[in-house]
Amino acid sequence: MYPTKIIELLIVGVVISSILTIAIFLKGKWRNASCLLALIIFASYCIFFLTRPFWIDAQIDKKVQLLRPYLEEHYPDEEWTISTVLRGRL
Repeated sequence: MYPTKIIELLIVGVVISSILTIAIFLKGKWRNASCLLALIIFASYCIFFLTRPFWIDAQIDKKVQLLRPYLEEHYPDEEWTISTVLRGRL
């Protein structure tokens, strides 16, 4: 796991745990609302972290499709190989 992913997950954990800590001191509807807010934020972060690698792969594919015509135009007699590095997913 990359250090940036660890930092992102730590930030998410701190945000959610701070909301839940605040919820402990609240009463009634405010406690339920705080717990619901923490749940919504947690679900949002889960969706974000699960979809981000696919989004990045789609962006790389777009860039490669733009790169090939450029290379053919500027370097018509050259041969090239375009490869991408496999990234680890969560």
